[in-house]
Amino acid sequence: MPHPPLEVIEAALEWCHQRDYDPGRDYQAVFVSKDDELNPPDEDRDLWHVFFYPEAMKKFVTDFFVWVVDPDTLEVTPH
Repeated sequence: MPHPPLEVIEAALEWCHQRDYDPGRDYQAVFVSKDDELNPPDEDRDLWHVFFYPEAMKKFVTDFFVWVVDPDTLEVTPH
């Protein structure tokens, strides 16, 4: 699995900070090509799925959250 471009991680982190989220330091990024089953059928872009594992999430039902980043536009979408 390739490492995400620094710009992708920076875009995801900036999105978090602008909304006063603390994503923590633990994350995993997965490249998802536009024809992959993980992308919605109407999606025609290659995307990075960035999974953050902040310590604070352990208090809730889930233990991670996902941001999807377009590597070309650096548009960030929470999932």
